[in-house]
Amino acid sequence: MKKALLFLFFINCLSACSHTDTSLSVADNVQKNSNQSDLSGTNINPTPTAALRKTKMPVPRVSDFSIETFFRHSERKDEKKNMLPPYQYGEISFFVASRKVKFGDFATAVPLEIDYRNLALKIKKIERIRFLNCDVEKTGSDIEFGKITDKDLLEAKAVSGRAAGEEQPFDFLVIYPAVWKAEKLKKTDLTKAMLPEKVEVEQVVAAIDLNDDGNPDLLINNYCCYDSSQCDCTEKFQKIASEWKYLGGSEPC
Repeated sequence: MKKALLFLFFINCLSACSHTDTSLSVADNVQKNSNQSDLSGTNINPTPTAALRKTKMPVPRVSDFSIETFFRHSERKDEKKNMLPPYQYGEISFFVASRKVKFGDFATAVPLEIDYRNLALKIKKIERIRFLNCDVEKTGSDIEFGKITDKDLLEAKAVSGRAAGEEQPFDFLVIYPAVWKAEKLKKTDLTKAMLPEKVEVEQVVAAIDLNDDGNPDLLINNYCCYDSSQCDCTEKFQKIASEWKYLGGSEPC
């Protein structure tokens, strides 16, 4: 009789232990599945939707911008004092019609005639210069940046047709303060509706998108001819609050 009771007690223990193990195992699986769901859920590092990617960014504030030439320097010169390769470094000059420029600030140089990345130019020297603007005396800032030693720029061929030759091979549009994502728009990217009144697509010299929406925010054009190498009658425009603002040009006062 005692043996029979011990046998039944043993069977009950086995059944209870087995049930407990199974419950723990299921609980573990539920927890693991829950954890995996959390890690793969859409609330963890969500992929940006198309709507988010197309969200229009605000246009950065720009104090000044202008087209400047890239100068290459060399110890070798020809009989006319033109510098010859190999070039040791390059530089870009820049003038801002304002005193509000700080040492150590950066400007962005956007290549206009070659396929190359934007340059980050750090201000190394500032010289305050007085100048006349339509008989009104103002103070501007003549800016000197650091030397440019990019090998590709030092070895690149000059743009065809430039009278300045190899030592002044191409131009950049310099923007202050820096706008890292500034992008040059091609003429084929432009329509008449994007431009200021009375400006034609064929007259555009430089059109710059500042906020990656595909529309120009800075514009330089020639109003008297379509070939900027043959005339100097440029105008500058900047888009402010979705409206084009005329910033002046090379015409007489």
